[in-house]
Amino acid sequence: MGVFFDYDQIFENLREGLDQDFWDFLVDSFSLSREERLVLLLPLALESGKLSLAGAPWATPRMVAQLADLSYPQLRSLFHPRGKLSLFRLIRPLEAFEEQPLLDRPYTLPEALLDRLTGLPPVLSQIREIKPAPDDLLLPQTAEVVSLVREAKESGRPLFLELVGPEETGRLLLEEVLAQLGLGAWEVSLEAVSPDELGEILREALFEGRVVILTKAKQEEKIQELLSALGFLVFFLVPQPLGLASRSLFLKPPSKGYLKALFKLFGQDLSPLFPLSRGELASLSQGSRSLTLRLSEKIKEKARGLALVREPKRTLADLVLPEETKKWLRVLLARLQRRHQVLEDWGLRQLAYPRLGTNVLFSGPPGTGKTLAAEALAGALGLPLVLVDLAAVTSKWVGETEKNLRHIFEELVCPETVVVFDEAEALFGRRTEARQAQDRYANLETSYLLQRMDDHQGLVILTTNYEPALDEAFLRRLDLVVRFPFPGEEEREELWRRFLAEIPLTRGVSAGEWAQKHALSGAQIRNVVLNAAYLAGEKGVGRKEIEEALCLEFAKMGAMPKEK
Repeated sequence: MGVFFDYDQIFENLREGLDQDFWDFLVDSFSLSREERLVLLLPLALESGKLSLAGAPWATPRMVAQLADLSYPQLRSLFHPRGKLSLFRLIRPLEAFEEQPLLDRPYTLPEALLDRLTGLPPVLSQIREIKPAPDDLLLPQTAEVVSLVREAKESGRPLFLELVGPEETGRLLLEEVLAQLGLGAWEVSLEAVSPDELGEILREALFEGRVVILTKAKQEEKIQELLSALGFLVFFLVPQPLGLASRSLFLKPPSKGYLKALFKLFGQDLSPLFPLSRGELASLSQGSRSLTLRLSEKIKEKARGLALVREPKRTLADLVLPEETKKWLRVLLARLQRRHQVLEDWGLRQLAYPRLGTNVLFSGPPGTGKTLAAEALAGALGLPLVLVDLAAVTSKWVGETEKNLRHIFEELVCPETVVVFDEAEALFGRRTEARQAQDRYANLETSYLLQRMDDHQGLVILTTNYEPALDEAFLRRLDLVVRFPFPGEEEREELWRRFLAEIPLTRGVSAGEWAQKHALSGAQIRNVVLNAAYLAGEKGVGRKEIEEALCLEFAKMGAMPKEK
């Protein structure tokens, strides 16, 4: 192939379709040489049809070499993986040809850059726009962050800052920072993007002067390289310091007065127990969904099949329990409702450290209302109920169970949820002497759980049918133990009365009679009443149907009904 075109000819051919303002901005911003400009214009000329070379659908370094009469060292410098064009994600090698020699390895321009060069708005995936706060509410640390950003912009030095604490608190603060400085921002989950996609987002943020907010960060060298090349105003929302930025700011929880005023601005007239960003509150106010339902949807997205997430339907009034058990549930509810007041408003956070969350054990025989009570508590707090699926969490593969537990404690256990580990003895059981490898790994999982029970900030409820099976170290980490005894005759009569009242038609059924005759748990009484309803059909539930349903229930246990 002879040299038929040079840079000036290609540029002249493209002049009509090229966004001249953006091209000048690009050349000035990256100080592009004549050869570098040719590298960028060649794929655009081929794609737009302004340049046609026989049998050459893609731009290659060999074409550039022939057009600009470049030597191999010059060409290698232009296309080096750590050279300017690659580092700033201004060119993109085609993966299908990565095994080809350098001279014949086709390349193109990133889609967003092609859009900008042709005057189109770029389309980026995996970004969430964070809008500036529309109100005058300010967190105490907002002014400090505003000052850091201003200093970075004036000096031209990048600012990378870790905001350590709950993500929603970080978003609240950044919404206020954006409003104070008149900036826009994109939020990106690092779990959802590849390094190349992140590089493109960082480059586009540079073009638009946007802040980039990164979540789900891990300590990876590739991120550091990208930030060094393309980052300018970058914030990490992290639960713990990761050392990804030059400095970290530990977030102070918003005061109760601040949260109440914030929620009221969005039509949520309640006393919130946790922060939510303005973006989240705005989406709630624009729809008909309840706060609890929205939180449930949000947590479901994070569950990954490891837990069942649902909006609570039961209330504390639905519980039929001895007065002593009810008393301890009221104590627990008061503790949870006053957590913000005690830890933040009264300044007792340091006294409670490191355990800022709440760990509770519900202990008692099967069917006595432990899981029901957890759901009622979640309902009273306006939080979604998260029921951990132990079958999905535990794995025979080494390290997999710990990985699943880490996800549960990092993503699901938070101030916005009530997390329940049913039949907790399966996970929180006593450690044993390590006689074989599986014992050692089981003990490691137990040790990991002990650590996580100390450093979460949510509500974790363990339920068990056999309290002695739990490791003593877990019992020491409990804030409260609520015991659910087998229902006495008085509670059984109330349970029979409530369940039978749900049936539209009954015939001569006495709640007191069945409560006196049969010692059943609440779950068993519910099963009997439901089965009796199925047996009765349109004629209604009578004595015969109850007796048949009792036989079915006792048959499950391999016994026959016995009068008390």
